[in-house]
Amino acid sequence: IILARDPLQVDVDSATQPDGQRLTAPGGQYQACARAVVRMRLLGLALLASCVESQDGIILARVTLFDQWFRRTEHTRAHTSRHTDGKAGPDAPEAWTVRSKRDVVRGELIYNKAKRVRRGTTVQGNVSVVIKGVGRHDVAHSSNRGGSLLYLELMFMEALRDQPGIPPLLGAWFETDGSLTYVVKDVGQPIGGGQGGHTTSLSKAFKKRATETPLQLARSLLACFQSWASVGFLLDDFRANQFTMDAQGQIYLVDGPKALTDSVLGVHVVNTYHKTKHQIENGVHECQRDADCPATVPQHSCPVASLGVRKLDEEAARC
Repeated sequence: IILARDPLQVDVDSATQPDGQRLTAPGGQYQACARAVVRMRLLGLALLASCVESQDGIILARVTLFDQWFRRTEHTRAHTSRHTDGKAGPDAPEAWTVRSKRDVVRGELIYNKAKRVRRGTTVQGNVSVVIKGVGRHDVAHSSNRGGSLLYLELMFMEALRDQPGIPPLLGAWFETDGSLTYVVKDVGQPIGGGQGGHTTSLSKAFKKRATETPLQLARSLLACFQSWASVGFLLDDFRANQFTMDAQGQIYLVDGPKALTDSVLGVHVVNTYHKTKHQIENGVHECQRDADCPATVPQHSCPVASLGVRKLDEEAARC
């Protein structure tokens, strides 16, 4: 009975089934066993709640320390005659091994739109890295301000440091022109391509892993998603080239997801910078009409013509 039936659905004190039939067990053994199971389940729930609360506390502590560095450095650059000269500064997080732009050798430019992305290596140890900064689309350099795009990606990596699927953040600094640059460990090649509605194509290396070690690959994918989805992040522009795979078959999310507004990180950003632009509001909506509950982006919604809503252009393959 214990194995086949949820013990919380049993009236333990009267030892009856939900349908009212009396359970028979010699010497009240069933009652004692059921009570033990209920106690164990309640204890498990309490431990789970404690772990979640503890996890939020750790994340918030990391973000607070990171924020102290970010705001102090930003303030020094903006309100004094001094500049950071490409250095992280003495109050940068202890885990950062790249403390200055002189600690890396910049290589080829591989992307330059919303963000500028280069490959490179560290001077110490010749470690392969990826160097990111303000892209050519951001003429005003607004993406590196507190609560904006680059800040949130830094916060994502710093808050979830050492978690599966999170690229190791090695360091960051402000350039003399006020733009933010940061360095992450190179965590492999994209697992595929295809964006803007184009068909997804998976890499040969990913297909090979999926064929030869499918369970290991599945575990890596799930662990990656759990790292950020369980603490209030949502990836609203999901595509294959936002994930990479290293030589060991570990999967990483290399483009920071958005924070939910009611998550511990979302609340922190709103309270600190009063910005919600790069967050997702996830409260309950009363959807009386389509406009009340819009799609996050067009390709996330594939309306059906029979429902009386606009059907997206099939030729554009947006769905």
